[in-house]
Amino acid sequence: MTRPPRGGAGGAALPLAGWLLALAVAVAFADASIVVLAAPELLAEYDSTVSAVSWVVTGYNVAIVLAVVPVLLLVRRRGWLVLTALGLVVFLLASLGCATAGSLGSLTWLRVIQGAGAALLLAGSLPLLARLAGSDQAGLAAWSAAAAVGSALGPAAGGLLTEVFSWRAIFYVQAPLAAAAIVALPRAARAAAPDPQGWADPQGWADPQGRAGPTGLVGSPGPLGPARPVEVPPTSEVRPARLVAAHVALALVSAALVGALFLVILLMINGWGATPLTAAAVATVLPLGTLASRYVTAGRRPRTLALAGCLTVAGGLASLALVPDKGWTTAAAALAVTGFGLGLAVPTLTEASIRLGPRLAFDGTLSVAARHAGLVLALAAVTPLLASSLSSRLDHAVVAGTEAGLSEPVPLASKVSLARSLGEALGNTPAGELPDLDKVFDQVAPDGSLDALEHTLSGIITTAVTGAFRNSFVLCALCALIALVPASRIGPGRWSAPAPRGPTPGPARLGRPARAVAVVLAPVLAIGLAVSTLRSGGRGALSIPDPCTTQPAFALGGADGFVQQVALDTLDGAACELRTSRAALLLTLLPESGQPRLPLTNGELTPAVRHGLDHAVDRRADDGHLPGWSATLLRLAIRVSPVGWLVDQLRAD
Repeated sequence: MTRPPRGGAGGAALPLAGWLLALAVAVAFADASIVVLAAPELLAEYDSTVSAVSWVVTGYNVAIVLAVVPVLLLVRRRGWLVLTALGLVVFLLASLGCATAGSLGSLTWLRVIQGAGAALLLAGSLPLLARLAGSDQAGLAAWSAAAAVGSALGPAAGGLLTEVFSWRAIFYVQAPLAAAAIVALPRAARAAAPDPQGWADPQGWADPQGRAGPTGLVGSPGPLGPARPVEVPPTSEVRPARLVAAHVALALVSAALVGALFLVILLMINGWGATPLTAAAVATVLPLGTLASRYVTAGRRPRTLALAGCLTVAGGLASLALVPDKGWTTAAAALAVTGFGLGLAVPTLTEASIRLGPRLAFDGTLSVAARHAGLVLALAAVTPLLASSLSSRLDHAVVAGTEAGLSEPVPLASKVSLARSLGEALGNTPAGELPDLDKVFDQVAPDGSLDALEHTLSGIITTAVTGAFRNSFVLCALCALIALVPASRIGPGRWSAPAPRGPTPGPARLGRPARAVAVVLAPVLAIGLAVSTLRSGGRGALSIPDPCTTQPAFALGGADGFVQQVALDTLDGAACELRTSRAALLLTLLPESGQPRLPLTNGELTPAVRHGLDHAVDRRADDGHLPGWSATLLRLAIRVSPVGWLVDQLRAD
C-alpha cells in the first residue's frame, strides 16, 4: 500500500482517530484562556487575590513557551508518536489534578504541568495528523483549524461549564477527551502506517536519501527495526526571512487576541456585572466568527488573507476600546468581527510559519511557541497598564460618586450614614475588585429610599471601569496593526487553505469572486464598526460640574435642605477659588474617607474656605433668603471666626 506524498495538496478525509486527535489539539489551545471566566469563582473559593488567580491562566501559557527546547531535545530520542502519547498522558493526569486541587498554589502548579503536557501534545500531533490526512498540507490545515477554533472557543466553553456546574467541571470534561485521544493513538498509528515498523524512526519518517529529518537530523532506524522507506519530496522552498516574518506576525496577532480572549471577559464580569453564563453567551460569537471565515478562505493567497485578518482584528478591538457603557450589542458585534479576523489571520500565518516536508513538526513546535509567547508578553504588558488605568479611573469615580451624593436631595443624616458605610466598603474591598453597592444600600436604606442614588453610583462605577479598559484594548489593536508589517513579508504563497469538506453552506456557494469580496470587505466592515461606535458617542464621560458656575438650587426643603444648600454653596466658592471640584475638596477636608487628598496646605485651604462662606452668604442674600443686615453680620463673623482651626480639626488624622 503506497502512502500519498507528504507534500501534496490533496489528502483524504480524517478518520475517527484523526478527529479525536484534532479535538485534543483544540482543547490544548483552548486551555490558554478557558479559565478566564472561572476567575471570580476561584477568587471566592480560595479567598485569594486577582494577581494570584491570574497565574492559573498565565502559568499554562508560560509552560508551553518554556517547554519548546526540552520538546525538541526529547524528540531526538523518542518519535512523534511517543511524544504525543506522553503529552496526552501528562495533560490527562494534570487535568484530573486541577479538577481536584485543594489550594490555589497546587492548582497553579498543576496548570504549569498541564501546559508542559500540552506542549508535547501540540508538537507531536502535527505529523500524526499529516499522516492521517494523507498529506502534510491537509494535516497542517486540520491542525491550524483546530488551533484557531479552540483558541476562540476557550472563554465561552469555560464560562458555560463554570456557570452550569463549577470551575472544576472545566478540567473534568478535558480528561475524557484526552483519554479518547490516547485510546485512538494505536489506531492512528495503524491507519497512518500499515507497517508498524514505519513508526520506529525516532525522528519521524526516515528519508532513505539521507536528508534531514523533522529535527534537522539524518533519519535513522529505530529500536523496533529498520524504518520503512518512504519517498519524501524536498522541503518547501521558503526563504528564512519569510519564515521569521510569519512567526513574528503570528506572535503579534496572538498578542492582539488577548483583548478578545481575556480583556473583554474581565470587562463583562467585573465592569458590567455579567454572570459567567451571560459572558459566555456573548463570547460565543467569537468562535462563530472564526468558523464563518473558513468558507471564504479557499483559493485566496496567504498574504491577502493575513493582511485582511490583521486589519479585521484591529478594527474589532478598536470597537471594543470605544464600546459604550454596557454596550452588549456593540461588544458582541466587535467580538464577531474579531473572530472572523482571527479565522483569516491565525490559520494563514500558522501555515506560513511551517514548512511542508521533513521540517514540518520542528516548525510546528516553533509556531506553538511563537503563538503563546505573544500571549504571555501581551498579558505581561496589559496587566500593569489595566491596573494603573483602573486605579486612576476609580479615583475619578469616587469624586464623581461623591458629587452625585452631594447633589442628591435626601436627608443629611442618610448621606452621613451612607458615606460612612461606603467608606468602610471601599476600605474592605481588595485591590482590583469593586465594592458591593447592593449590600451597602440594603444596610443604610432597606426601605429603598436611596434606590435612585444607588442607580446613579452604579452607573458611575460602570463608566469608570469600562473606561479603564480603553488603553488596554488600544494596545491590543496596535499589536494587530503592527502585525501588518511582518505579515506583508510572508510572500504571496503557492498554496491555499482547502475548502471545508461536505456540503458547502453560505458564502462558499457563491463562488470565488464572492469569497474574494468577503475577504476584502471584512477589514472595511471592522473599521466601519469602530468609526460608527466612535460617532455614536463612545464611552460616557464622568460628569463633574464646574464650581465656578451657578448650580441649580438644592431640591430639598426645610431646615435640612437649607443647611445642605449653604454647605454646597460654601464648597462651590472654595473649590472655584482653588480650581478644583467641590467633591475633591470635600474628600480632602475629610481624610477619614480614605481617598486621595489634593496637595493643598492648610494655609491654602483656610482663605479658600472663608471665600466659600462669603459665597454662600452672598447667594442666600441674592436669593432673598437673608435680609441685608443679617448678611452683613454673617460676613463680619466669617472674618473673625476660627476658620483655620476648623480646617485643622477636619484634616486631623
